Amino acid sequence: MSYSRQPVDTDGICGLATPVGSGAVGVIRVSGPGCLRGMLPLLRRPGGGACGVGDFEPRKLVRADICDGLSGGILDQLLVVCFPAPHSFTGEEVVELHGHGSPVVLERILRQLVAAAGLRLARPGEFSKRAFLNGKMDLIQAEAVMRLIGAGSLRAAREATRQLGGGLSRRLGGIRARLVEVLAEVEACLDFADEEIETADGDELCRRLDPVIAELESLLAGSAFGRRLREGFELVLVGRPNVGKSSLFNRLLGRDKAIVTPLAGTTRDLNEGCFEVAGVVVTVVDTAGFWESADPVEREGMRRARGRMAGADGLWVVAEAQEGLVAGDWEILAEVESSRTAVVFNKADLVPGGSGRPLLPGDWRYGEVYAVSSLDGAGFAELESLLRRWLGVMDPGEGEGETILVARQQEALEEARDAVLRSRDLLREDKPWELVAIPLRDSLGVLGFMVGDTGVEAILDRIFSTFCVGK
Repeated sequence: MSYSRQPVDTDGICGLATPVGSGAVGVIRVSGPGCLRGMLPLLRRPGGGACGVGDFEPRKLVRADICDGLSGGILDQLLVVCFPAPHSFTGEEVVELHGHGSPVVLERILRQLVAAAGLRLARPGEFSKRAFLNGKMDLIQAEAVMRLIGAGSLRAAREATRQLGGGLSRRLGGIRARLVEVLAEVEACLDFADEEIETADGDELCRRLDPVIAELESLLAGSAFGRRLREGFELVLVGRPNVGKSSLFNRLLGRDKAIVTPLAGTTRDLNEGCFEVAGVVVTVVDTAGFWESADPVEREGMRRARGRMAGADGLWVVAEAQEGLVAGDWEILAEVESSRTAVVFNKADLVPGGSGRPLLPGDWRYGEVYAVSSLDGAGFAELESLLRRWLGVMDPGEGEGETILVARQQEALEEARDAVLRSRDLLREDKPWELVAIPLRDSLGVLGFMVGDTGVEAILDRIFSTFCVGK
């Protein structure tokens, strides 16, 4: 596949490839034509003497010391590994300096590389941007690198690895190939409109666009779950005092984080913790109990709870199974606006011989109802199933779904699908070939932008600026 991409800067660049902070090892990455030769004045053999290019066998760790360019004093003992172009991450000559993870020492080495080796400090994401511009990866794979680095769960890492391996890019390549075939026939009808030759069959072209639309819809089906992998999910617990919000909170976390006592109003402020559901990080928020109180601290706690209710992804109104819904519960339900709401009756273990789920009025409109016991865990499997549905979870290996990890990708897929739908509608309406061709070209342009075949410099800069410096 050919890429119409902007020229690559030829400056040599350097940057820290490991996290900032103290550690056993710190790695500095260098990329650019002739970067190894430019660093040779700073490198010494362990026993003394200058290093030459021949001392560094490609893709093998070689011991060397790095020195101060002015005083000649040793800054650190290194393991150096070289990757000749084009067989490197960026497609350029790349050198990695593996030293001790002292922030002070690593900073001194970077200063020497800039001052004495003619390099400059890399901008955020510049190594990955060069890899993209040199055709080592497409834009989807480049974004997957950043998603993999920032993965908050094993599932998020696995989905990013799939994209890094080219899974989504290959599927898009197949879609684009089929669209090109259809567009070629439409263009042929335009080119030979004045000649007496057989033109394309509109109905047949519609049938060929149907699987393309289905494939785009299949990809979009994974976008909701991908958003949750990116952003997580906030679940807020609200209810009257002493109905078991904090014990429910602790059970979800699997540890005793919130203080639980028989006294009403034990929780006065927001209490947060995280747990995972299908690889999505769920932030659960325990809140102060809602009741009539003159205590300014409790009133502030309730004010904060209402603030979190307004922005929650999901809301569980917690009530007590023995009592059923009482006046205070109905007052809380009257404030609920979230479309993802459930009522959880806690302390179901205290209801003898029953499910713990009280009878509800026929006009019930406050979401699903569950009965659980935070004491023995009864009913929590059903709560997890509810969360999985709210999260739009796609199980690993389920169908052929691809998880869309980046909002830009989702927007592009929606735009491409809508363009193909317009073309199909125009074909069904027997509109002129000129009109049919326009949205087909648009869809190909959008899909090309997704993988980075076409793009605008400002857009690429914005994407890569979110990367860390060493990538």
